[in-house]
Amino acid sequence: MGVTAKRILVSLVITLVITSIVAGSDNSGLVVNTYKQDAISIATPKHWTLNQDTDQTRFGHWAVVFDTGEFSFFGLYVFYAEKGDPYDNVSLDYYLEKVLPRVVPEMTESDTKVSTTPLVLAGLSGKKIVVEGNFLGTINTEVLAFIVTKKDKKAIALFVSDEKDKENVFNHVESVLNSIAF
Repeated sequence: MGVTAKRILVSLVITLVITSIVAGSDNSGLVVNTYKQDAISIATPKHWTLNQDTDQTRFGHWAVVFDTGEFSFFGLYVFYAEKGDPYDNVSLDYYLEKVLPRVVPEMTESDTKVSTTPLVLAGLSGKKIVVEGNFLGTINTEVLAFIVTKKDKKAIALFVSDEKDKENVFNHVESVLNSIAF
C-alpha cells in the first residue's frame, strides 16, 4: 500500500470516528440507536430505556420498545414487504383496531371513554387517542400513533403515556419521528 493510500485510509478512519461521535448524540439530548441488521436508526432521549428489541413480535415483524415512564412507552413496530402478510394490510386504522386494545387493555371496558382525533406531525399522518377510564379514580391514557412508510418497510410509531409521564413523552414526539431512518 502506497503512502497516498495510507493517508487516505487514515483520513477516512478519522472522519468516520468523528462522524460517529457527532451522530451518536446531539445537543437536544437524543441518542441515535442504530439497528444494523435491519438498517433502521432512531434517536430517542437519553433517559428512555430500551425494553425490547425483538424479531417476530405479535405486533410486527420487528419491534423496538423504550420505557419512557412507569406506565408509558414508545414502540416502533416494523413490517417488511418481503415477509408478506400482514404488510399489505397494515394501515394506521387497521393497526389501532387490532393492536391498541392489547396495548391499552382498559379501552375494552364498558365504562371507558375513547376519543380519537387526526393529527399531522413531522409530515406524518397520525391519530391522537385519549382513553379515559375509571380504576380507583379517573385514569387518562394518551396515545399518539403514526405510520411511517419508506422503501419496502412500514412502521407504526406508538407513543403511549399516562398523565404523570405525558410531558416526558410528548415533548419528544416530533424529534423522534424526524429521526426514524430506514
